[in-house]
Amino acid sequence: MNKLSVSSQTLKLFFLVYVPLMVIVIGFSMAYYLSAEHENIELLQEQAIFRLELKSKAFSHEFQSIVSDLVVVSGHEQLRLLANEAAGNNYDSLADEFLVLCKNKKMYDQVRFLDATGMELIRANFNNGHPAIVPKDQLQSKAGRYYFKGAISLEQGEVFVSPLDLNIEGGAIEQPIKPTIRFGLPVFNSKGEKQGIVVLNYFATRLMDMIGNVAHESTAQGFGLLINSDGYFLKGMRSEDEWGFMLPERKDRTFSRLFPGAWDRVSHKLSGQILDDQGLFTFTTVFPLIEGLRSSSGSLEEMGLNSDRLNASQYYWKIVSFTPHVALRGMTRHLRILLLFSNAIFSLLAGIGLWFMAKAMVKRQLAEDELTRMAHFDLLTGLPNRPLLYDRLGVALANAQRNKQPLSVFFLDLDGFKGVNDSLGHEAGDHVLIEVATRLQHCIRGSDTVARLGGDEFVLVLSSTTDPEAAGAIATKVIKTLSEPIMFNDQPCSIGASIGIAIYPKDGETQDALMSKADTAMYAAKEGGKNTYRFSS
Repeated sequence: MNKLSVSSQTLKLFFLVYVPLMVIVIGFSMAYYLSAEHENIELLQEQAIFRLELKSKAFSHEFQSIVSDLVVVSGHEQLRLLANEAAGNNYDSLADEFLVLCKNKKMYDQVRFLDATGMELIRANFNNGHPAIVPKDQLQSKAGRYYFKGAISLEQGEVFVSPLDLNIEGGAIEQPIKPTIRFGLPVFNSKGEKQGIVVLNYFATRLMDMIGNVAHESTAQGFGLLINSDGYFLKGMRSEDEWGFMLPERKDRTFSRLFPGAWDRVSHKLSGQILDDQGLFTFTTVFPLIEGLRSSSGSLEEMGLNSDRLNASQYYWKIVSFTPHVALRGMTRHLRILLLFSNAIFSLLAGIGLWFMAKAMVKRQLAEDELTRMAHFDLLTGLPNRPLLYDRLGVALANAQRNKQPLSVFFLDLDGFKGVNDSLGHEAGDHVLIEVATRLQHCIRGSDTVARLGGDEFVLVLSSTTDPEAAGAIATKVIKTLSEPIMFNDQPCSIGASIGIAIYPKDGETQDALMSKADTAMYAAKEGGKNTYRFSS
């Protein structure tokens, strides 16, 4: 059994089974992974929507709480007395109330009362957790600020809410930056005359903190973004992207520039979700102004003019939960590793098992083929033996009968073969027999049969020989070919051949009849001088 043949056939059978098996396994793994990934994203989408709804409600509740504080402060008895000029210049009691509000609420950076000219009369500062009343000589005029203009122009019962921007002190943005929303309420005396405004500077970082953990699975960390109506980041993925509408060096850092594909939908729809190549966007629109609240677009300059008043539908923010594509992939990272590991182990074990199975199957098949060859082929020459000869002769006869065509059977016996064995030995004889088998195969067509019956006897079955003349020409060719010396160890071995020819249907219509007639004709050729051929008579 040829080792190279075993290895090549084993390899072929191995890949024939292993490759389709791995394609199926990988296909199922991919289908399972994609299904799990889809389920995770759907769950993340549901959670993001739910949490955004909670944050939106929290924003509205925060605004209501601030307005409630503003109303309470504006209704303080001392403020009412001041508005009616019944308390003189005694602001101490009111200042104490402002101080208590700063200290207890911890959500206001400043609590102020400004007179009708815009001059601060009382201001309590939070001072990073150490509330204090600002001395009178440090109070400032805010007559030019847009929030004063917006609040002082309101009617009784209306509240001004500034845009969410950065606090400005002394004409410059306060450092470190302090996100602020200013709530202003005009104060009237008993005659209905405006005496000034109460202003609460709200720490907008509270809103930023709400956004920070807006809607993310621990396995899919993302970003909570707060965007104003112009697409500028109030809270971004990075601090350097924020406040572009107030900081000239950041004016190009907008949501639309970072996420151009998502901005069109985010800007034109109140809420929704977008899943694209950049990741998952879940967004909603917050309209924090309740009935009676007014706002404006604001102004960066200290003396900037107040813009047109904004109603509730014009004052809004966009809360966006953004989970980048890489984070979405990270949700199924452990599953990917598990599938890769399990598939690698399976492919290795399956490969080893299939290799041994394929090798055993090939060896078994080759062994069966060897047994079949030994049963039907001559072990020395590789030619069909007697059983296979009769099988093929039977098939050839059936075709000849069906197609009404002649058939020739050559019975060949070597002349001088015994002398080769006697003079040069059996090894030389075997060499001669192998060479004879090769030469005989070259003398006939591939559809014909050459068989060895044993010893130095051979049989040729030739289909479609049209007449005895054609058969005789083939016999002459065979004799000439075999008469050429066969070299063995530099020694020429000379043999000849006596051939008997029987032709179907003239000489018989059965296997035995044709073989017998050809055998008899072969003996006639030997008696006629050898190295020749005779037809059956």
